[in-house]
Amino acid sequence: IRLRMSIKLIKIRREEEEAKQQQKQQQQQVLKNGDAQDVAKVVAAENSIKTDTAALPDTTKPTTTSTTKATTTTTITTIETTSSTPTATTEKASTTTSSDDHYEAPIVWKNIFLFIVLHSCIPAALSLLADPERRPQWRTIAWAIAGMYISGLGVTGGAHRLWSHKAYKAKLPVQILLMLLQTMAGQNSVYTWCRDHRVHHKFSETHADPHNIKRGFFFAHMGWLCCRKHPEVREKGKLIDMTDLEANPVVMFQHRHFWWLAILFTVYLPTMVPVWLWQEQVWTSFIFSFMIRYLFTLHGTWLVNSAAHYHGTRPYDKHMEARESPWVIMFGLGEGFHNYHHTFPFDYSTSEFGKYFNVTTALIDMFAAMGLAYDRRKMDKKSIELRQIRTGEQLAKSTSTGSKSNRGTDNDGKLLEPDERETMMTADDDEPRGELKQVSRKLVSPFSLDYISGPTSLQYTM
Repeated sequence: IRLRMSIKLIKIRREEEEAKQQQKQQQQQVLKNGDAQDVAKVVAAENSIKTDTAALPDTTKPTTTSTTKATTTTTITTIETTSSTPTATTEKASTTTSSDDHYEAPIVWKNIFLFIVLHSCIPAALSLLADPERRPQWRTIAWAIAGMYISGLGVTGGAHRLWSHKAYKAKLPVQILLMLLQTMAGQNSVYTWCRDHRVHHKFSETHADPHNIKRGFFFAHMGWLCCRKHPEVREKGKLIDMTDLEANPVVMFQHRHFWWLAILFTVYLPTMVPVWLWQEQVWTSFIFSFMIRYLFTLHGTWLVNSAAHYHGTRPYDKHMEARESPWVIMFGLGEGFHNYHHTFPFDYSTSEFGKYFNVTTALIDMFAAMGLAYDRRKMDKKSIELRQIRTGEQLAKSTSTGSKSNRGTDNDGKLLEPDERETMMTADDDEPRGELKQVSRKLVSPFSLDYISGPTSLQYTM
C-alpha cells in the first residue's frame, strides 16, 4: 500500500510540473506572437491559478492538480480562438499536450506476482538437492535440460524463423511439431508472439517497440511484461499484416485453445513424464521439470531482447541497437547473431558464418534433408560484404572522430528512425530487396554448417 501511495504521489507531482510547463510554453508563445488582448488574458489566467493554488491546503495535492489542469486547458482554448495566428498556435498546443516522451506504464501486478513465484523455485530446488530423501534423480535433471532446449527450438525454429519472418517453409508434420514445442515453452500463442515480434522489427527502438532497449536493460529483458504496453505498441500493432497466420489452421488452432494446450504441454506432461517412467516424486518433478525448465527457457528468450541489443559488435549495421552476442548464441540456440538478423531478417540461418554453433539452423537443415522443410531463404556472401562496407561498425570505427559510442546514430550523432536505416528488411516485407537464385546445399553433420551439393535452398543477391 505504501508503495502504491508513493507511486501516486510521484505521479501527481509530475503531472503538476507538466501542467505548469505546458502553461509557461503557451504563455511564451502568446507573448511572442499574440496581441495585447491575448497577453492580458494569459496574465489573468496565471493570477487565477496562483489564487486557486494558494487557497488550497497542502494536503489536497490531487485537487490542486485537477484545478491546474482545468485552468491550463481553458487557457489553451482561449489562445486558439483569439490569437491572430490561430493555425500556428493550435499546432503548438497540440504538440505540447500530446508529448509522450515520458510515459508511466501501469504496473501489471498479476505478472509480477507470477514472476516472484516462478523465481522462488530456485531456493526450492536448492533445498531439494540438499535433501537426500527428496533429491531428484539424474534422469529428472537430464529431462529438465532436454525440455529446456527442445521447447526453445519451438520458439526459435517455429514462432521466430518460420512464422514471424517466413524465412523458410515447412510441411504439416513439422508445423504441428514446432507448434507443440512452442506451446511447451509457454510464451503465449504463436500468433501473439509473432505479432509482437513483427512490431519489434518494424518499429525497433521506438515507443512502438514492445521491449524497447532504450528504456533500459531490465525493461527489455522482462520489465516490459511487468507493465501495460505503451499506447504506440497497441496502435502500431494493429497495422501489422497477420493474414498469413490467420490463414494457417495450425497457428489459429493453437491460438484459440492456447490455455488448455499450455496446461497440458507446459505443466502437466513435462511434470508427469518422470513420475510415469522412473517413479520420480511429483513435487520434485514439478520443481525441476516444469518450474526450473520454464524459468531458464524464459530467460534464454529474454536475453535475445536485452543482452543481444545491449552488448556486442555491429559488423553489419551500426545504425541499430541489435548486436552480435556470443553468450546469447549459446543460451539462445543460435539467436545471438542479432545484428545480422536485424539487417537480414529473412535469412533462415540468422547468421553469416557456418562455423558457429547454431542449433536452430541445424534443425531446419535436418528437416530439409528429410524433405519436410523447403524454400530456405539465405543472403549471398557478396551482398553481405557490400553491406558491411556500407553500414558496418568496422568502417565507422576507422572514420570516427573519437566518439566512444555510436549506438543507434549516424556519423553526425543524429538518431535514425526505422525508415531511415537503409536497405533494412522488415518482418512485413514479402521479399527482400535482391535477386533470387538457387544454390545447392546439404548438411554434413547435425552440428556443422558446412555444405556439399544436395537439396536446394533459396539465396538472394542485392
